[in-house]
Amino acid sequence: MIENLIDIHNHLIPDFDDGPPDWKVTMEMLRQAASQGITDVFATSHFSEYIAPDLVKEYLWKFAELQQKIEEEGIPVRVHSGSELFYHPYIASSIADVPIATLGGRGQYVLMEFPMFQALEGFEDALFRLSMEDYIPIIAHPERYMAVVNDFEVLYRFIKFGGLLQINGGSILGHFGKDVQKTSLKILEQGLAHFVASDAHTYKKGRCFILRDVVYFLVDKIPLEYLEKLVRGNPQAIIAGERLEKVEAPLEVPRKGLLQKIKKSFRFLGKA
Repeated sequence: MIENLIDIHNHLIPDFDDGPPDWKVTMEMLRQAASQGITDVFATSHFSEYIAPDLVKEYLWKFAELQQKIEEEGIPVRVHSGSELFYHPYIASSIADVPIATLGGRGQYVLMEFPMFQALEGFEDALFRLSMEDYIPIIAHPERYMAVVNDFEVLYRFIKFGGLLQINGGSILGHFGKDVQKTSLKILEQGLAHFVASDAHTYKKGRCFILRDVVYFLVDKIPLEYLEKLVRGNPQAIIAGERLEKVEAPLEVPRKGLLQKIKKSFRFLGKA
């Protein structure tokens, strides 16, 4: 079985976003991560369009305290800085000179999320601009976006314009409904994703560290070599400052009828 897992998307900084409310929960989360065989995690707190200097200072202060607490309690997990940025058209300009805006503070990989229930239009230019600035965009949990669930062509456009894909472990295990699970497995079966992550917000069931559980679930569903890249090899490349190769999206995508899209929208809203 795959060991030494690396989890690139999680919310660990206490009393900062919608993650843990205090240090007690944060440390329980990290002990849980260790029990899942995870050796490295990224603390990717939410940031919106404007990354305020005061918020950056608070994050860095708490991140330093987090590393100190990990050492004091002897938890065998390394923590790396980062953020989950909410998409906006000028994201490339807003992250300049903000170290925590990129994973590990290396000025390279940018984890970004999009609206869950809205049409996703106009993002191609933003992804292109990121690439021109030598950033590598990572699209957080695309399988949870209703636009992708309804129309897989949106996902292919993410890839075409330079986005790497990160799938949530909870999506794979069915925690967000059958449509989301089906979409996540379709992405993996086509070999389009680069990462699987927990997107942990707590240590309680539902939004916790689950990478080992996901490995057990996927081990007989996708090639073992690909699975290893999703949970260890590709995340290790981020830590090492290496550039990952993009995948190629299909050239032609079969389009669905409008009525079918509307029906699926209502199913998705009822389950996710």
